[in-house]
Amino acid sequence: MLDLNRLELELSKHDMIAEAQVYTTVDGVLMADVVQKVAIARVSTERGSHYLDTKGNDMPMSESFSARVPVIEGVVNESNRKNITRVLSAISEDDFLKTSITGIVIQPDQTLIMKNRNHEFDILFGRCEEVERKFANYKAFLHYAKNDTLIDSYKTINLKFTQQVVCTKF
Repeated sequence: MLDLNRLELELSKHDMIAEAQVYTTVDGVLMADVVQKVAIARVSTERGSHYLDTKGNDMPMSESFSARVPVIEGVVNESNRKNITRVLSAISEDDFLKTSITGIVIQPDQTLIMKNRNHEFDILFGRCEEVERKFANYKAFLHYAKNDTLIDSYKTINLKFTQQVVCTKF
């Protein structure tokens, strides 16, 4: 006799599986429904690299697949994991941000600096507070500046202040 609960537990132990359900159909066919973990960032450390999933848990690198997700430099630990995951979730759920934000540097004071795909400037995000508002300000700035031929002369786009976007030129 098959122990379906044990099979589910064994499948769930796999580092790439978020959820598994094992059952038999009416005609006796063994079925397994498996939900794969989704990577939202790649953490780069001196020891190597790994992914963070949508729940903020570590998951190993895949030998056959490379996710197009932001690369995080800096320390992800238990004290900042929840906040970092909230920022990463906001990025992964937004089509524009998902293709635009390519990297995040976690500073020792827990502020974030982001890199983007299309421009040379750094995005000084600050702490993981008012995430949606800061990203809305960033998108509004880019919309306003899209016709500005000097947009690539900016060194930093500072989103730390939620009432305004402060830019610094080279």
